[in-house]
Amino acid sequence: MSCEAHCCGLEKLFDEKHARKQMKRYHRRGTVGATRKLLTLLSEVDITGRTLLDIGGGVGVIQRELMNAGVASAMDVDSSQGSIRVAQQEAERQNHPTMFLHGDFTKLADQIEAADIVTLDKVICCYPNVDDLLTKALDKTKAYVGLVLPRDSVIARVVLFIGNIAMRLTGNGFRSYMHSPLLVHSMIENRGFLRIGKDRTNAWHVWLYGRYDR
Repeated sequence: MSCEAHCCGLEKLFDEKHARKQMKRYHRRGTVGATRKLLTLLSEVDITGRTLLDIGGGVGVIQRELMNAGVASAMDVDSSQGSIRVAQQEAERQNHPTMFLHGDFTKLADQIEAADIVTLDKVICCYPNVDDLLTKALDKTKAYVGLVLPRDSVIARVVLFIGNIAMRLTGNGFRSYMHSPLLVHSMIENRGFLRIGKDRTNAWHVWLYGRYDR
């Protein structure tokens, strides 16, 4: 399967209609689940005046929450134009200094400046090449990287398998992936990061890492 087919499928799956539903849910309920846990971990480190790179930022929940908590500016990179439109409208309403870039982060990384904080909330499971994604994301990380990724279990693999069958039957090129959490952890540590916080839900690992020399 080509990257183009995967990204086009993602764009179709997470369209503007879906994004507006997410924004409405956020306004009604606030942050929930693994995203809330990631924000809690980030609240325990110094984020005041920092810059944020939110990879796969969706409708911008992490950006808004962290800027309300003291982050100075943010960049949202997302493969869904619909999500970016909704996030941009909200950022303008909140008067938050946010830049938006549409496309595949791994293809756009050379255009993006490094940030103090990098977040990947439920993004790793959307990429076929986790090594490329993590290498480029960590290259852009000055201080902290936070991520949410699936816990590897029989149930999770069954859910992903069924979801991918549904995508195939509907002609959508998007696929989800179960990358080994142990492999992800080792890759991040081998790039000079130390895990400084962790949490989980029934379905997700929530991890925060800091650079040794931050």
